[in-house]
Amino acid sequence: MNYPYNPYLSNPYLSQQTMLPQQVMLPQQQVAQQSVQQQPRVSGRDEAMNRFLMMYPANMLMPGFISEALFDIDGRHFHALSIEADGSRNLETFSYQLDTPAPQLSSSDYVSRAEFDELVSKINQMTGGTDGIPQSVQPAEAAGKPA
Repeated sequence: MNYPYNPYLSNPYLSQQTMLPQQVMLPQQQVAQQSVQQQPRVSGRDEAMNRFLMMYPANMLMPGFISEALFDIDGRHFHALSIEADGSRNLETFSYQLDTPAPQLSSSDYVSRAEFDELVSKINQMTGGTDGIPQSVQPAEAAGKPA
């Protein structure tokens, strides 16, 4: 009896493999995963446009495409390239400013080595000086022998 071919059933003669769609990582996602410090920096809009055109192949520059941010060396601007519905390129420049200063930490925020050692000795006294292990551990060869 012949059965019609069904591509959704697994072939018993082939190794069992789960057919999952492959995750395709686009170059923009790869670049977005890099930290800001690793990204190249540019000097002005012209260099930003040239860098974007070098980073992305022409077949990626389709309507609806939006690039990742490309930071300027002045530390106050970043650029993004987008492709409009009519196919025209649009380079936008955004300015930003960090409002929150870096937190100032004093030496009272840290534990000194002497304070740490004192805490360790107190814990060892409470646990019987076994560094937190409630009972002694027998060597492996002694544990396996019958008594």
